[in-house]
Formats: sequence, structure tokens, C-alpha cells
Amino acid sequence: MELSFYYAFLAVTIVDYFLRCRLFTEPNKHKSKVLLVISLIGNLGILVFFKYGTFLLENFTTLIKVIGMNYQPAKPNVILPAGISFYTFTTLCYTVNMYKKKSEPVKSLLDFSLFVTFFPHFVARPIVRPPQLVPQFESPSTANKKQLMQGLFLITLGMFMKVVLADSMLAEPVNTVFN
Repeated sequence: MELSFYYAFLAVTIVDYFLRCRLFTEPNKHKSKVLLVISLIGNLGILVFFKYGTFLLENFTTLIKVIGMNYQPAKPNVILPAGISFYTFTTLCYTVNMYKKKSEPVKSLLDFSLFVTFFPHFVARPIVRPPQLVPQFESPSTANKKQLMQGLFLITLGMFMKVVLADSMLAEPVNTVFN
């Protein structure tokens, strides 16, 4: 994955983090709307670029050729990041919550970054609201020996089921059924 992807996510995360307090505390509705629009443009801009950029460029090139101009852009080297839509909608949810003053702003950039990029909730669905997840980041927790052993057991069991059962014993019958 290219570095531009990381820079784009980093930029939007930092911009949204600093907009959060302003959106939450801004008494002027006009300024609040401007801040909201800045966040929306940044977030949706990244989504459009990564998800639809190649499609839009191809259509633009076709349109230019129909007009009669010869335009040959460089072949884009854009890789669609996993979870881009979910990341975008999570940050948008947070921004709108701050605009509507539905929850308190996250206190630190680290907690905010963890909230918007927390992978387990990307795959768990639905979009998690800040008050549901952020308090868990703020209070440290430690695992005891029993919890560590249970976790290790579950990881080992999952690996066994994947490697031994799914990949070796059940792969051929499944392929036969679905072919």
C-alpha cells in the first residue's frame, strides 16, 4: 500500500481531532457549519478519491475524447484500502455528534485515533458511537492469568480449525459442492 494512503488518513484524523472541540464549543452556528463542511469535504474527499477516483478519471478521459481532444492521463496506482468506507462513516458520525453536541469530545489524539481506526469494530458492525467505545480506552485494564490462558486457547483452537479442518480436510468437499 502506498504512503499516500497513510498520509491521507493521518491528515483527516488530525483535522477531525482538532475540529472536534471547536464544533462542540462553537456558539456561532455559521462557524459551526463551516467547520462541519471542512470535515465533510476532507472525509468524503478521501472516500471518493480511493473508492471512485479511477472510475471518475476513466469517465473524464472518455468525455474529453468524445469532445475531440486527445488526453492520456498517467495510469493511477490507487489501491482501495480495507475499511475505507467504514472509517469514513465512523469519522463522519463522530463529527456530526460533535456538531449536534450529542457526546463529549475525545480528550486525546491517541484516543481519537484509536476510536476511528479500531479494527475490531470495523468488522463487527454497526458504526459505534463515541460514548459506547471511548470510555473503554480511558480506563486501563489488565488481563489476569486465567483470561490470558483462555485467550491463548481460543487462538489455538481457531488456528487448528482453520489450518487442519478448513484448509486440509474440508477444502476438497467444499470445492466439489460449490463447483
